[in-house]
Parts: sequence; C-alpha cells; structure tokens
Amino acid sequence: KGTVKNAVDMTKAAAVAASAASAATGNAAIGDVVNGNDGAAKGGDAASVNGIAKGIKGIVDAAEKADAKEGKLNVAGAAGAEGNEAAGKLFVKKNAGDHGGEAGDAGRAAAAVAAVSGEQILKAIVDAAKDGGDKQGKKAEDAENPIDAAIGSTGADDNAAEAFATMKKDDQIAAAMVLRGMAKDGQFALKDAAHDNH
Repeated sequence: KGTVKNAVDMTKAAAVAASAASAATGNAAIGDVVNGNDGAAKGGDAASVNGIAKGIKGIVDAAEKADAKEGKLNVAGAAGAEGNEAAGKLFVKKNAGDHGGEAGDAGRAAAAVAAVSGEQILKAIVDAAKDGGDKQGKKAEDAENPIDAAIGSTGADDNAAEAFATMKKDDQIAAAMVLRGMAKDGQFALKDAAHDNH
C-alpha cells in the first residue's frame, strides 16, 4: 500500500512540475540570453518558478519515502564552494540600456553549474521550497535562495546588475540558473559585447 501511495505522490508531483514548466513552451528558447539593448530581460514567471520548484520537491520527497536508503539524494562534494557570485549579474531585469553581465560573469555561471552534480542542484531546489510558501522574487544582491533569484527583481530594482551577496554557494547559483532557464519568461542578460560572443 505504501509503495502505491508513494508512486501516486510522485506522479502528482511530476504533474505539478510538468504543468509549471509547460507554461514556458512557445517561441522563446529555454534559457534565452538577451542582448543588452534589445529590450528588457525577463525574470522567471513567479508562478512557473514556484510550481517547478514545488513539483521537484514533491518528486524527491516521494522518492525518499519509497526507499529510505536509495531515495536519498547523494550530495557529497563541494556544493558549498563559493567564488562565482558574479553570475548574479546575468539575473538583472534591465529595462533599457546596456545592462547585464560581462562574458566573465557568464563564465562564472558556467563554472558554478559545472562544479556541482545534478543531485546537489536538486537538493538546493528542495531546500529552497521546503517551507511550502510561494516566493515573490528578489534582485540578485538580496536573494537568499534559488527560487527568489530565478524570479528576479521587481520595480525600481530592475536595472541593477549585481553579484549575489548572500546566495554565494555553487549549488544555489546552479539551481537558480536551472529554475530560470526552465521557467516561463526566464531570460539571462548579457551586455552587447558579451552577447555578440555568446
């Protein structure tokens, strides 16, 4: 009975994640990178980002219940390493002008993703979603978790291109990259010169 229930729970959680991610389908590429003068880069749609994160958490939770040993995420390694905070500049929601990250900032984002495993990224998403509440989004400098970072800044902060100040760990940065890349409207901003070489 427990096995069946866990399977049902996993299916429900997968449906939640799939539904949230499906909103991202359309003409825009996943993980779209926009040029600094081509209009505003969009943060991930809040409902989409939250839905994806909660769906992933549900899948992982159900898997862990199904098998207390094999279902646990293997997160050994340097997930807590820092040094790639400049990746936050790609998360700017610029309104005008040449805003966004430089080529080196894009390199930091790639380094953060390369430094961690898929399971470490999943755990960072699960940890961010564990309170069950919807996140509203924050600018990179103020973001404390991958969900807020993926949604991004709002209002007067739209033009701020800043490094992550609190959310510095590679697994968190990589998780934010994944969530924004999968979400509806999720885009990354690069300055013109950096975008031309993308």
